[in-house]
Order: sequence, then C-alpha cells, then structure tokens
Amino acid sequence: KIAAIIISSSIIIAVWGFNFPLFEEDYWFNYITDHFNSYTEKIPQQKVYLQLDHDEYMIGSTIWYKAYVLNSKEQKPDTLSRNLYVELISPEKEIFMYRLLKLENGLGNGDFPMHDTLATGNYLIRAYTRNMKNYGKDYLFSKEIRIINPKKLYYSKEIHKKAKKIKNKSENIDLQFFPEGGVLVKDINSKLAFKAINTLGLGIDVEGKIFTKKGKEISSFKSSHSGMGIIEFTPEKELEYYAVINKPEGIKTKYQIPQSIKNGYVISINNEHEKNIKIQIKTNKKFSNDKTAKTIYLFAQSGGKIYYKSRLLFEKNEINLKIQKNNIPTGIVHFTLFDGHGKPQCERLAFVNRKDFLDINIHLNKKSYKTREKVILDINIKDKKGLPVRANVSIAVRNKTRLIDIPKNKANIISSLFLQADIQGNIEDQEYYFTDTKKAKRDLDILLLTQAWRKFNWDDILQDSIASPEFIVEKDISISGRITKYLFNISAKNASVELTFLNKFNDVYKTICDNKGRFSFDGLDYNDTLDVLLEFRSHVGRKNIMAILDEDRDIGITFSPLDGFYLDSCLVKHKVKYLPGPVEEEKDPNVPEDFKLHRQADQVVKFDEPHYSSYQSVMDALKGKVPGLSIGQNSSMIRGPKSLTLSNEPLYLVDGMVTTFDGIQSISVNDVDRVEILKGPSAAIYGSRGGNGVIAVYTKKGYYYKRGELRFKMLGYHTPKTFYVPKYDIKKGITNEKKDYRKTVYWKPNVKTDKTGKAYIEFYQSDISDEFEIVIEGISVNGKIGSFSSFYTVKKR
Repeated sequence: KIAAIIISSSIIIAVWGFNFPLFEEDYWFNYITDHFNSYTEKIPQQKVYLQLDHDEYMIGSTIWYKAYVLNSKEQKPDTLSRNLYVELISPEKEIFMYRLLKLENGLGNGDFPMHDTLATGNYLIRAYTRNMKNYGKDYLFSKEIRIINPKKLYYSKEIHKKAKKIKNKSENIDLQFFPEGGVLVKDINSKLAFKAINTLGLGIDVEGKIFTKKGKEISSFKSSHSGMGIIEFTPEKELEYYAVINKPEGIKTKYQIPQSIKNGYVISINNEHEKNIKIQIKTNKKFSNDKTAKTIYLFAQSGGKIYYKSRLLFEKNEINLKIQKNNIPTGIVHFTLFDGHGKPQCERLAFVNRKDFLDINIHLNKKSYKTREKVILDINIKDKKGLPVRANVSIAVRNKTRLIDIPKNKANIISSLFLQADIQGNIEDQEYYFTDTKKAKRDLDILLLTQAWRKFNWDDILQDSIASPEFIVEKDISISGRITKYLFNISAKNASVELTFLNKFNDVYKTICDNKGRFSFDGLDYNDTLDVLLEFRSHVGRKNIMAILDEDRDIGITFSPLDGFYLDSCLVKHKVKYLPGPVEEEKDPNVPEDFKLHRQADQVVKFDEPHYSSYQSVMDALKGKVPGLSIGQNSSMIRGPKSLTLSNEPLYLVDGMVTTFDGIQSISVNDVDRVEILKGPSAAIYGSRGGNGVIAVYTKKGYYYKRGELRFKMLGYHTPKTFYVPKYDIKKGITNEKKDYRKTVYWKPNVKTDKTGKAYIEFYQSDISDEFEIVIEGISVNGKIGSFSSFYTVKKR
C-alpha cells in the first residue's frame, strides 16, 4: 500500500507502508523509532473510564460504577493489568474510601456506600491501574460528584475562608497564550491560541487587544468557546507584546505574550478536511550546504503507536504536505518535529474522528409512565456498517432533576477515553466537542492548542538506555519487600519468609530471599480485607531481622472543590458548623483498624506536626510531653519505681502487639501516627502487664515491624453488591408500603447483547415523578465503544 506525501517546492516522496526503505540508513530516523517503541513497550499506555449510575447522591444511597480499561495502543479492552484502584476523595483531598477491583478482560464493577457520616460537598471519584501512575496524577480517571447531607457541611474553616475570598473578589481572569507548535519564531506568521479562566478555573468568554511594549495596537481577539480562541500573529524582531481585556470590563491586568525566539521552526496544521490533515512547516533558518541542517523528521503517534514518520529536506524555508487519515484511528494524534540532530523542536495535537462508534438504540414499551409502573426496554446495538454487534454495556436509569448541577461534568465514555484521558487539565462540557458541527470541530482544534500533553518526555525516550518504570503492570495481588538486619539497613540475604492468611483460609506460602534480601509473594487472589502474618528467620534461624514492605510513592491529588462551597451552604438548612471532616468515618474494611483493648487513653501525643521528623526516635519525641514519664537510654518509667527487684518498665505496644523498648526505638518517627499513654486504672484492662502503665504506639500503616514477624491487613479484591430491583404489584395498591425515593431506579453493570446485537431488561419506577434518563455505555469485543442517552417522563399515579 502506497501513501502519497505531497510536498511544496516540487518535492514528491513515495512512502511504502511503514518500513520506509528509502531512509533505512538514516541514524536518527531509526533511533527515534526504536526508542519510542521500546519506551511504550516498557510503559504501556492505558486509559480508564468509570460509568457511574448518577452524579448526585443523598446519604443512605450507594455509588454504583462500571470500569472500562483500554489498551491505548491496540484500542481494545486491556488484558495487561488485573488490578484497578478506585478511590472516593473528600473535599479536603483525603482518600476517604477505596476499592481494589479485579479486572476481567479490562472490565470490572463496584460500589461505595453513602453513610450519614459523609457531609455535603463536592467529592472526587478517581480510578487507575498501577502502571498509569507512571504518567502522573493528571492522567488518572477522575470524575467530580456531589454528596448531599442536609445536616453536615464538609469544609474546614480554612476552606471556608478561601471560598469566601473567591466570592468577594472581582472577577479575576487568568489569560494565557499558546503558540501553535510551542514557540513563536521571529518574522514567521503562526497561530496564537489563548484561554481565559476565572478564579474557579472555568472558562470565561473575553474580548481584548494586543499591543507592543510601547503601546501600539497590532491585533484584537475574541474567544470562540469557553474562554478559548485563536488569532494569526507575526512577531517582529526584538519586540515584546502584551494583551489587555476589554470585555468583561474592569480588568486592568496586562497579560504578557510569550517571547519569540530568533531562529526556529513553526508547524501549522489544518484539520478541517475529512480525509486528510494538511501540515505546513516553516523556518527562518539560513541553510548552507550542510544536509543535516536542512533535514527534519516528522513523527505522528497515537496511543503509543507510530502511524506516520518521514524524513524531510528543506529546499526553501517552507514545506507543505498532506497525511491521509484512513490509517490513523479515532483519537488524538500527536505530531512531533525533530531537527537533523534528533532533537524535538515542535509539537502539535490534532483529533481524528473516524465516527466508528457503536450505534446504540432502544425501544420502550411506552412513551411515558406512572410511578411504580413497570418499564420494558429493548436494546439494539450495531456497528458503523449497520451490522449487529456483541457488546458488554452498563445501564443506568436515573432522574434528571439535580439539587445542584455540576456543569463541568458533562462527559461520556467516548469523550473521556478519546479526549480527556490523553491531555492534561479539566475539559468543560466534553460532549460538546463531538457534536457534528463545523464550529465544534474548530473549537476542538483550539482546545488541543491550549491543553498540555505530557504523558511522556522525549528526553526520557531518547536516552541511550530507557529506565525501568517506577510502577509496574500488576497481574495479581502481590506482597513484596526486603528483609534487613534488626536496627541496621543491611540486607539479610537468604532469609526464609513465611506468609500466613489468618482468616478462614489459613493459607501458608513460603519463599527464600535473594542476595539483596528481596522477597515476593505473587499470584495472590483473595477477596475483601485479610489479616496477614509474615514470619521471617535469618539463614541460621534467628529472629534478629525485620521486614520492610514495598509501598508506592504518593503522586498527589488534583482536585479543586471550592466552587461548590456556597451552593452547598444553601442546602444546609440549619446553622452550619464547619467541620475538619466527618465526625465518624465509615468503618471501611479496607482501612486498617486500631489494635487495642482500651478505650480512652490518659494522654495522646499526635505525630502530625512537621517538626516531629527531626527527632531521632519515638521515645526521644515523647520527652517532656508526658507528665511522669522518665526516659533513659535503654528503658523508660511512668511515675517513679514501684519495685526494687521487679521491672518498673511499662507495657510497650505497637499496633496492639507487645514489644520492647528497643522495638519502639527501631520504628521510624515518620511512620508513627500517635502514641497513647495509659496510667493506673486506665491500664487495668491489660492486667498485671499494665501495672506499670502502657505506652501504645500506632503507626500510620496499621502494621508494625517486629523481630521475626509482621502483622498487617492486606487489601483484597472488592466484592460488589447487587443492585436491588423491587417488584411492585400495582393492582394490589401501594398505600401501605414504604415510600420509594430512589433517584437511580435501575443499574446493571454487565448487560451482554447476543449475536443479533440485542438485549432486554425490565424494572419498576420509584415514587419520584420526574423526567428519567436512560444511559447506556459499553464496548464491543473488538474494542469499539458507544454511548447512548434518552429521556422519558414519569408522572404521579
């Protein structure tokens, strides 16, 4: 198959397939290709989407979700990763609940219960595979939802002050400019995109003008959609420019235009044609007879797979070419221009829409319904050619009315996987960019000029050797770590390690450490949360060693819930008490519990201040903070000696396990959450062992490093609940039955169409009279995705 590349300056190059034999001898051409392919093999690109049953939840309800994980390169359900992490994040950016889903061919489902300890506010649902963390927090799936509790507002006084400050300010606007390709080059005309956002991070439409540093007006601009727009701009030699906003009025800020460079390249793309992408490459460089200086390389990749590459030569200062779209799949295609020395110079994103999504249609047995009436729904799914498709879809039926809308949440499986998943920053109203209008297509192109793309860095790819990823692909649950000499960071090679599950399974696994003290138990497959015991011995059978489990680095959370603060305040009817968090957190089985017999301690020392990290040991940090506690070099004592012959030391506990003074001293201060001190009657529950008092240390992880053994709780795979679908017999009447105020009347995460592309479901309405929305999303066996939404009316009986 021959792809024709049309180049100005009377140059025509024929490229055979993707082998490019004409340039087989070119070093940088092959170097970039080989290193890119090696990099994406080591760190495969994956995308995640969660379909939720709703986006607004009252306490007492449940968040239901279906997970779709795609292999970006193949654009098919992912089969690499088995584990998916799903988190519910509070308005104060703390992970409140989390689940580990077991993926089957890239699919999984789960739920979060909404207990009354949750408070009103904007929350974040986040989902990712471990491998996806290699690309950073901005490329994990996230969706903002609202939880409503009429009696609790989940914001601290600090957040209240910030929100109030935002509200009381005039409309501050952040205006940024983005040259096409990344840079402005002197005397070369190029596109200059811009984006204006308000204090809440939302796009705001603006009009303005551009001036030279001396105040000469040279251009005007006006946004097209969500504060974004584009102008043509030619920077002159050594001139600086700034912009001012005329509308909205009252903005006095001067916004700097990016400084131009003296010499460089500009890449410009015209993506309006249905069958091809027009590319123009300009430079102001002066060429000699050096062939390398005239050489550039153009690569186009999507999802970690190269779909176009070419070596080009400048005869003049401009090259024009066309690239056919028929070999590029639906999604964002990333163009990178390299100079003759293999250094990246320009980048540009474009969107290819092959319109090859699933065609989903439904048929209802009625046009409108009464409350508690039975609904019968027939589903029919076809491909782009009109042929029936076997697909796995999730279906949610929910009421339309929201107490508070979240406008920036309009997204579906198509916009999320093919647009949001591949670029940084939140995209408002994602679905708009897939409407079939010329304006929407132009606005999508402007969006791609203003949104950053940094899933990888070319400098990392072009290194002589590509580093191994920090976060590897997980195919199962594993427990790994390192055995070291007690109190010393020296590896204990060839130590024996035994893993025991203390729950009903009582399964036991054994292994031997390598020469670096490393051990690993792989292939574990357990549900829910389990108590685990690790026992380890040196190669001569001694216990004077300890285990340090592997833990992932925290990559942070991107979440700004402040814009919902005042809307939330309106929902709370009584006088608001600003809480630092829920009064009582849900007893999440995935979170380690406190291992203790006592209830109330006489004193609690929290290790939550930064200065605690400066202490050499836990006992050193307690000096002077606990009345009556004397701390020596190798022992401690509470309230003076009680015996001349017996031990006067208190009982030492770490996460409920008995230890020694040395055992506590071996714990890193950074691992400690708090220390509880018990004296006299408070320690009586520990019997004679607590006669001298108790010093109970609780670690942040919920487990403790002890000589020869380590106990902790292992997060297993989440066991999803089943959505309850009531059956009402309308003929018998409903007067004596409890009212049904379910906002989601139907949820089923796994509905499979047969070979004719059809499926059938039925359910009953609740007592809510409203418009109801049917949302169907899913994927076919060959990786084609689809989304469908339709409304019907429910009236009171």
